[in-house]
Amino acid sequence: LDYLNKCFIHKLRKNYDETTDHQEFILRNKNLEHNFDNFVKLLYDISNDDLQQCNELLSSIVILKKELTCEGSWNNEMSQEIAKKLNHVFESKTKLPIDMVLRKNKVCKSEEVFDKCLENLHMKLTSEDFKKYPAQVEVYCSLILNLKNYNASVIPSKLFPASILLIEDYLIDNKIKGLKCCLAILKLLKPEDFDGGNYYDVIYMTLKKNLNEKDIDVTKLNNSCMLALLELLPEKPKRDKLDEVYLDTLEALLIEGNLERKACCFNFTTTLIKWHKDNCANRSSFIHIICDNLGICTNDTVYSIILKPVLECLEKWIEFNWPVWRLENDYKVLRALLKVLYICKDDELNQQTYKLIVTLICLCTIDEQKLIINQLNEAQEIQCDNFKDKIENIKAFLNS
Repeated sequence: LDYLNKCFIHKLRKNYDETTDHQEFILRNKNLEHNFDNFVKLLYDISNDDLQQCNELLSSIVILKKELTCEGSWNNEMSQEIAKKLNHVFESKTKLPIDMVLRKNKVCKSEEVFDKCLENLHMKLTSEDFKKYPAQVEVYCSLILNLKNYNASVIPSKLFPASILLIEDYLIDNKIKGLKCCLAILKLLKPEDFDGGNYYDVIYMTLKKNLNEKDIDVTKLNNSCMLALLELLPEKPKRDKLDEVYLDTLEALLIEGNLERKACCFNFTTTLIKWHKDNCANRSSFIHIICDNLGICTNDTVYSIILKPVLECLEKWIEFNWPVWRLENDYKVLRALLKVLYICKDDELNQQTYKLIVTLICLCTIDEQKLIINQLNEAQEIQCDNFKDKIENIKAFLNS
């Protein structure tokens, strides 16, 4: 193991992002061929039976292969060549490519080797030092993103630690790596995998901190992770956390200025409403948010980015929360929808807006509907034949 360990990049003196001049990379590459040749000589001396039983050695070989082939400034053509030689030597000895070691096979106990890989990686990827092991971060990410292909037990406490560190880092690249890993793990978990502990709270709090992150890629990934996590939770904590996330998302929408992020938040909110159903009715800020965002859709750029998500979100809210609709309090939504109907050019969005208007009017009392129809008659004074036709269609439906 001594010669094998010398083939790895040692702990950096400075964090990877602090400088581009890391002498540890130069030192590893300078001595790589010599250390590798010495390791190979010793590897041939080990019997296949001993090798198959040595999870420590097998896991180190797997990690080294991935470190030599991952993308990073520490690797060069020689690294790739050594990786090919390593695979050739290993395969000629065991009849198994290194990439197959973590899959179910007859040569080694792949599940134990995978656990040893994670154990060794997490010993280095601590909160104090993970930025000093950039290659090991890449290896961890490679293992997790390919987790579904391996013969491995999906145990949250064994898999998540490095992902959480990356998500909580201030560097966007690290956040994205951590979130991609987090999502890959969550997709493989079952609700019972959280039995006997509250590790889901650790993941939840990490994702919750990122709800206000401004980077659009982080927003999309974080929302996907949060939904995947919520879907796994027992009913009681799921309901409580849905309420928290729904409230936090509404607060974010009240102040969000970026259109792409607005669209993401509305899509996210639509799913939250679908799951939380009539429990969303007690948040009066929702109507205010909808009105504000429909109001700015008269701008072509805004219209093209957020109108569809806003309409879909309102539609889902009405589906589950229509009993709390009151014209006297919420008339501004109708007014905003009529403005959208006036400027709407897209047939699908036009139909969706028309449907929402008719639905909301039908939720009103008979007297309120008569009042609305009288006000719609005044729209005939507007010099726009297309809009007049849309109003006539609404009136015809209500009078039918």
